[in-house]
Amino acid sequence: MSYANDSTSTQQNWPVEWVVEYGKGRVYNSSLGHLWEGEIFPPAYRCAGYQTTVVRVTEWLATGKVDFPIPPDFPTADSPSLRNPTME
Repeated sequence: MSYANDSTSTQQNWPVEWVVEYGKGRVYNSSLGHLWEGEIFPPAYRCAGYQTTVVRVTEWLATGKVDFPIPPDFPTADSPSLRNPTME
């Protein structure tokens, strides 16, 4: 599970990604990647980490394993990684 810190007066950590078992399957939820009216390719969608997470979690949900590699431009704590938007 990953968290976002609420920097207002609550100072709480809120889950932004989680998985639950449902019957014989799993459900993944992500609060990352909101797209607001008028936005085209906002930073959250362009993040190499977000894009990689979506692919890897989809693979894991479907097969129970992950083979999709972590790309060289995956962000770190010291180095964000926003990819250039394309319309392809």
